[in-house]
Amino acid sequence: MTRFLLRRLLWFAITMFVVMSVSFVLMRSVKGGPFDQDRNVEPAIEQNLKKKYHLDWPMWKQFLHYVGPVNLDERGPFGDGEHSGEKTFGGVLSGDFGPSFRYRDYTVNDIIGQSLPISALLGIVAMMWALALGISTGIASALRRGSGLDLAMRLAATGGIALPNFVIAGFLIICFVFLIPLFPVAGWGSIRTMILPGFCLGLVFAAYISRLTRTGMLEALSQEHIRTAHAKGLSPRTVVMRHALKGGLLPVV
Repeated sequence: MTRFLLRRLLWFAITMFVVMSVSFVLMRSVKGGPFDQDRNVEPAIEQNLKKKYHLDWPMWKQFLHYVGPVNLDERGPFGDGEHSGEKTFGGVLSGDFGPSFRYRDYTVNDIIGQSLPISALLGIVAMMWALALGISTGIASALRRGSGLDLAMRLAATGGIALPNFVIAGFLIICFVFLIPLFPVAGWGSIRTMILPGFCLGLVFAAYISRLTRTGMLEALSQEHIRTAHAKGLSPRTVVMRHALKGGLLPVV
């Protein structure tokens, strides 16, 4: 188990490094820069800004500076005599993503720190919706195999996977914000503002979980020990909750 986890962590680190490297090279290969949209910036000022943020360096040097701290002293291996004594940011490996080119006086860490708690909370709400809807509909579909309910659940799961989130979000806003004003159209900070976005984000995952749960439950219900439990006179609810559900949820886990 330990070797498996270590192998997974190693591949995760390698994958993240490759993605980071490719993204960096692609962004630097595109024509233009972060200050091109500022129409009132004079060429001399733009050149000074590029020197300040080390955008005038070669790409390989920028990448090393982005990954980890680079000695900017003129005596260092990467010094150029123009940035001597400057304090550089720590680099990605130290958790420091440097200054933001778009928002003045903000670092990338500041922006992530402001947005990450909201994104994490919204993700938790979406996952709760996905598990609740996916598991319940998957169980109901498996128990009513071949019925109209089963067909409706499978069609709903297919629609949830096929339809993009912005289409579902627009439909939900029209229904539950304008036609039936149950939720606010925007904002954050209360439970009412979390329900609709979380529900919309969780629908896609709920569709996948529903399919997995249905498949797992159908396989679990066909096992010999389930037939034995029925033969002993146990109620259908007891058979499902105590015996079939454990094996049926394995694909979801």
